Amino acid sequence: MYGDVMRTQKQVQMEEDRLVELAERIRLIHEYPTCLYVGEELPIRMVYNEEVEPKWDDNAQEIIEILKKQGRKACCTHKGKFHLLYY
Repeated sequence: MYGDVMRTQKQVQMEEDRLVELAERIRLIHEYPTCLYVGEELPIRMVYNEEVEPKWDDNAQEIIEILKKQGRKACCTHKGKFHLLYY
């Protein structure tokens, strides 16, 4: 083996799934780079995947509330299992 580590089929599949999921996040960023919210165009800041990040909503709401207290605007849109945060 000379220092090479043999990966199991499960490990290979997990890595492939991770790369597919990452590619989908990148595609969404390019397809939806901004969101018009209450007359203001907001840039995308985060793409959450509810299957990978079960507490995505708590995290997004915390950021939105902080920005709201600062007088800034923020919103979240939904594209299937993905959620796009803009601010």
